[in-house]
Amino acid sequence: MNHAKRNYIAIILIFFFCFFFLFFWKLPLYPPDEPKYTFSAVKMLETGDYITPNFNCKERLEKPILTYWLIAGSYKILGVSDWVSKIPFILISFVLLLTIYIFSLKELGYSTAITASLIFCTNLHIFAYSKAIIPENPLLFFNTLSIFLFYYGLRDEKKLLIILGYLSCGLGFLTKGPLALIIPVGINFPYFFIKKGFLNTLKNLLNPLGIIIFLSVSLVWYGPVIYIHGYKFIDEFFILHNVKRFTGSASMHIYPFYYYIPIIFATYYLWLPAFPNFFKYIVSPNKTRFEGFVVWWCIFVLILFSLSKNKLHHYIIIIYPALSILIASSFSNLKERKAFSDYVLIL
Repeated sequence: MNHAKRNYIAIILIFFFCFFFLFFWKLPLYPPDEPKYTFSAVKMLETGDYITPNFNCKERLEKPILTYWLIAGSYKILGVSDWVSKIPFILISFVLLLTIYIFSLKELGYSTAITASLIFCTNLHIFAYSKAIIPENPLLFFNTLSIFLFYYGLRDEKKLLIILGYLSCGLGFLTKGPLALIIPVGINFPYFFIKKGFLNTLKNLLNPLGIIIFLSVSLVWYGPVIYIHGYKFIDEFFILHNVKRFTGSASMHIYPFYYYIPIIFATYYLWLPAFPNFFKYIVSPNKTRFEGFVVWWCIFVLILFSLSKNKLHHYIIIIYPALSILIASSFSNLKERKAFSDYVLIL
């Protein structure tokens, strides 16, 4: 490893330490969700029941199991405390940061990869939720990884990458449910359908071994929980908390179609001076194939979550890896990079 590469890795570690790790042990558990997840994990250790989460003697079937397992595993290794419960989510945030850096580096070079990593870390949502005990944290990692793996697998027709993409989808399915598959497939399939044709894309994407791995990973928990709770679980999780919340049949957090637009601007508050240049870059034809794919990633996620009748502000974090890469890419010439360097110094 040459000196320059070591320097860039050191910079990523500094980003992680400053924005994700520093003082996380001083943070309390924020209600309403974090105490529910941690208490349920403690009950799992006490009862030995790792299938049905319980909080205040009530079954919690509205969310999948991986968040609880991560906390329980951390407790089992390091003991029960508030800061221990956050460790898995901070480590996942670090691996996510590395993922963004590595794939940006592969396509856009060291400078853009570092810039994208910095922009991602300083997004206000990411800064806050990198230390939060929520399923959206690991889902963001599994979604991002599977999107990239499917992209390279379909682009280069490499079966192993598609199989690994399905593995990541399976772990995401254990974290949050159908979105773990809908988002990476929904982004990649239409894109490559246009680029390579319907049949070629369908043939490569429907990898039998990949699908078997996805089902095997998912059924580790979905099998037993459906066996134990039957239609009660299907109705509460799949129908109520997925289908009805999306369509608005279950009114919990109803907001207008444009709800996420101001949220995106607010979370990139530190980078608003870069947005005029970013918008010019988005509509310009001077983008690589990879950058065009990342633009479609942003469009698909924004449309999908805007169409959902029930919205919560942090659902849109799925867009941030792609948007951070695009903002970094918009600093394309020397003049813009000089302006970027001056702006970072001001920050």
